[in-house]
Amino acid sequence: MAIAHKILVAIYHMLSQQVSYNDLGDLYLDKLNQHHLTRNLVHRLERLGYTVTLTPERAWQRSELTDVTAKVAIYEAFVEGKLEPPKHLARSVHDLYFEPKYEEFRPRTIWSVSNAFTSAFKELDPIPQFRATAKLGEFLEARFSQSF
Repeated sequence: MAIAHKILVAIYHMLSQQVSYNDLGDLYLDKLNQHHLTRNLVHRLERLGYTVTLTPERAWQRSELTDVTAKVAIYEAFVEGKLEPPKHLARSVHDLYFEPKYEEFRPRTIWSVSNAFTSAFKELDPIPQFRATAKLGEFLEARFSQSF
């Protein structure tokens, strides 16, 4: 009944306002209440046994890195094993950071390092990819917490 009601309300609005249907997209409700969505997703991950640390993306986008700092972070993740990703991805992370495929990742920032890791992790099967990505935020937060 609830869906039928929503359809009738939409039809009434279109007829009374003489406007055509405008699909707001599947993320419309998520964008309306991001705080609620974030809280819900964090609770779901915590119930699965994960510790969740949230860092606003904008802070990572503003936090510039030197090339040496980025190389050290990649080294710590792979060689020192602080992140424990599969070692064969080290070259991919390096290349994706220093030669990004997309213009928005050209600035040398923590966000760009994060993107290089997550893009490289896409080569993994789903479960190892999820595990590696879940550890990434904590690793970057610990590594760069003084940056923001």
